[in-house]
Amino acid sequence: MPTTTPRFTFNCSNGCGECAVKLREFETSCEETMSGDLIARHSEPEIVAACCGASVEVWDSMHEDTAGMVDLVNRPKPRKDKA
Repeated sequence: MPTTTPRFTFNCSNGCGECAVKLREFETSCEETMSGDLIARHSEPEIVAACCGASVEVWDSMHEDTAGMVDLVNRPKPRKDKA
């Protein structure tokens, strides 16, 4: 699960403001027989707002704009200076 920093925060797209996030299963497809019996269900995890389950945006306070989730996950790691 991605975590935020003072630069990046999660914001609820429903207008709840800054929020925590949770994972929810998002159904991508469902296979059924002609009579409606379930054969298989396929899903993948989705990151949503913990407050109300809406989608989230990542806010980048340095650029004062929204950022993609990939910006948060792939941000450069701080360098450690050799002593």
